[in-house]
Amino acid sequence: MDNIFRTRGNAWSALMQKAETLIRLNEAVKAFLPPELSPHCQVVNWREGCLVIATRNASVDTMLRFQKGDLLHMLRESGTLRSCRRIEHYVDRVDYEPIQPKVPKAMPLSAETRKDLVATAEKIKHKGLRQALLRLAEV
Repeated sequence: MDNIFRTRGNAWSALMQKAETLIRLNEAVKAFLPPELSPHCQVVNWREGCLVIATRNASVDTMLRFQKGDLLHMLRESGTLRSCRRIEHYVDRVDYEPIQPKVPKAMPLSAETRKDLVATAEKIKHKGLRQALLRLAEV
């Protein structure tokens, strides 16, 4: 079966070669990208000197925009894509797992801080703000 896909002149052969090229380019591009971008970018096309990269979301796309010049330079210098003239990128609308933000753990309040919050709350006339300060003191 593998020979059928790799026979020269066969449409499947061209498709397989393109897929293998994109896999190699994707690995190379990810190696040059900063670690915070790499898992969120995917090479989706290479044609006529243009490398196309899909990104997971708008923030990654913006970061890639700032890295694009350096990436292009590194790809050319390394010999990976000497013929690359430009890099295009877009946000891929495929549903990914959302990136979970790192929520810092709340620091416990000292007894003195709690007293200060309660004292401040007692001086506040606004009912909602007073209750919020008292709830904060209880945490």
